Amino acid sequence: MAHCDIKLDNIMFADLDDMNVKLIDFGLAVETHELVTGTKMQVTQFRAPEVILGLPLDESVDMWALGMVLACVYCGYYLFPSSTEYETIRAMVQIFGLPEADVLDRANYKDAFFTRDNGDWRLCTPEEYTEITGNRVRCMNSVIDFDAMTDQHRNMYEMHDDDDHKAFIDLLKRILEVNPQRRITPSQALEHDFITMKHLTGKSKAAYAAGCEGVMGKMLLSEAQVNPSASSSSSLSESSNQSLISSMSESEIVDVREVLSAGSADEQSSHSSLNSSDSCEKPVFQENLEKLENLQTDKDKAKMSRKGNRKTEALELIEGHYLVGNQGIYKVQEFLGEGGFGKVAKCTKLGSPEMYAIKIIANVQEGKEEFESMKLIQVLDPDENHLMKMHECFSFQNVICLVYEILEESLEDFLIKNECKATPLTYVRAIAQ
Repeated sequence: MAHCDIKLDNIMFADLDDMNVKLIDFGLAVETHELVTGTKMQVTQFRAPEVILGLPLDESVDMWALGMVLACVYCGYYLFPSSTEYETIRAMVQIFGLPEADVLDRANYKDAFFTRDNGDWRLCTPEEYTEITGNRVRCMNSVIDFDAMTDQHRNMYEMHDDDDHKAFIDLLKRILEVNPQRRITPSQALEHDFITMKHLTGKSKAAYAAGCEGVMGKMLLSEAQVNPSASSSSSLSESSNQSLISSMSESEIVDVREVLSAGSADEQSSHSSLNSSDSCEKPVFQENLEKLENLQTDKDKAKMSRKGNRKTEALELIEGHYLVGNQGIYKVQEFLGEGGFGKVAKCTKLGSPEMYAIKIIANVQEGKEEFESMKLIQVLDPDENHLMKMHECFSFQNVICLVYEILEESLEDFLIKNECKATPLTYVRAIAQ
């Protein structure tokens, strides 16, 4: 599977003290064999060259995006400060040189960015790019090379190791290989010296190595201490919901009963079908949305929905409102963010001290796509594999609600809070792993 949207705000801290991060938002994820050459994905600063140039796509697009994330965390700013694809390609050429001739020969969209002079490829000028595409180049910021980036980082931190910086830059170059066929894979990256710290041996490196191992050790300990029961919750029947209501205040009872009565008979039917006794032992994910009415299943229609057909009647929510799920009733405490998909609400589940992040998606098909992506990765332990944990998915009053674990802050917020300063290399390693 390819995530297709790895960026700073889609990586969040599960535990900021331990630098333990998780990948979130699988709304654009797709099985690798379904990736189509020429499909536009990823925001510009994290967009892989094969996406821009129209080369065959696979999961290596995510490795490129990860490399851009690590570079940004390492130096505190985008490696490619670009707003157009031309600026991204120009920055790549400045840092890595021209792509190999055979790469450009295979690229479908090369003519917008490159031209031949006497048989040799060269980068188009901004004027040539504008003439070909009609798009103006709005900024021509210079980019910093890896040596200058390393010097800046070393000057910021008293405790550093030259070999560790070299190991990181070597890994970064392998991740940011312009030719996707030669780009390092995730399994290969995990064996790289920067991750394994094999290069940090000897008495002269003992103090620095101990600090690095301390950070990594805390992260691993944090993963081991995760409460396994937090991810499992038995489905609540209608009688269970009624028992919750009986324990609430009079004003809350009125609010919840209004919510319960507001749903159509069809919606109530869909809730009861999801809680049927013959499915109570199945995983939360298993076929939850298959039985919902008016749910498109055609994959071509699913792909078309990503092109902007978002018009739908959304549930109007405010703080204090309730969402009735398969496993309980959730009360909206505050809103954590919103976007074209809808909103993310921080919620409590009545009768439980746990907090949850509920992604409320207005477009039913888009909600189903994200749900199906989560089903594909449910075989992976979310803590060991640094994936956001999903608890349940339900339909409520014409919207899809995906219930996730609550996390702390995104990498983007972390960098902004730290005034976009370079992150210590020991922390970069924890995030990379």
